[in-house]
Amino acid sequence: MNIKTISALGLSLVLILSSCGGRKSPLDALAHMSDSMDAAADAAKNAPPVAIKYSQLADKANQDKNIVVEGYIALPSTSYMSSSSAQVDFYERKGMFWSENSMTLNMPVGTGKNTMREMPSSYTKDDLKITLDNGNVVGVDAHVRITGHLSTYGTIDVTKVEDAGNTPTDYSTLDVTAIDAAHPASAALQGKIVSAEGTLDIPMSTLDGNYTWLYLHIKGIEDGQIVHIRYGDKENQIEPLEDGYGEDDFKVHANDGTLVGKHKIRVYGVYDDDAIKVENIVIL
Repeated sequence: MNIKTISALGLSLVLILSSCGGRKSPLDALAHMSDSMDAAADAAKNAPPVAIKYSQLADKANQDKNIVVEGYIALPSTSYMSSSSAQVDFYERKGMFWSENSMTLNMPVGTGKNTMREMPSSYTKDDLKITLDNGNVVGVDAHVRITGHLSTYGTIDVTKVEDAGNTPTDYSTLDVTAIDAAHPASAALQGKIVSAEGTLDIPMSTLDGNYTWLYLHIKGIEDGQIVHIRYGDKENQIEPLEDGYGEDDFKVHANDGTLVGKHKIRVYGVYDDDAIKVENIVIL
């Protein structure tokens, strides 16, 4: 009998003994491994939530964990909704409606605490209503503290929604790039926070949807700067314009609700494809 025959015979004996209870079989080992993985997944799912900053949501180390994070509710341009769950946009700063790092909240649908009211297929900002953990109802631009499970897909499965107060964004503490004649806009600003100063003109045409475009005339820049401003009658928004609109219909609200008119203003927002997605308007 050669060595190869002995080795084969030994392997057969080991497998026989394994099947008779001598050792765990390979199938038992796989089952044990599967049980261990399930236990680890359950432990992660039931682990206490960890408080993180909004900027840390993109860190892979925080994915597939229970987290607590603050941000602002926003009206989604499109929203999946069923009788049991719905999706809502979630941003770092008030007034944002575009970001390369935006998040989506998966909200339970209902009328009780920590749920979202069901919205119609054709909805407006007034249809977005979320009931907080304390029973109060909030909507678009609400500053909230979210507790939930952060998935690997850029969504948070929400379990609790709390009021996070109404602290204004201090743009002086952020990395803001000023657009002016000495530093004109460029593709290098894509996705960054920018500011620009100038005056607004009545647009020749408007856009459908959540926002429209305007021109901000900046001293020293001949063609001005395209800005996108959300529709609405609140701060940092433009009131919808009907067909045949004139100068009296042109109503843009600053961050204190005051109408901008022909005043010089400073806008803050995210730069995206040659336009500033305006989130804050200051009258100078």
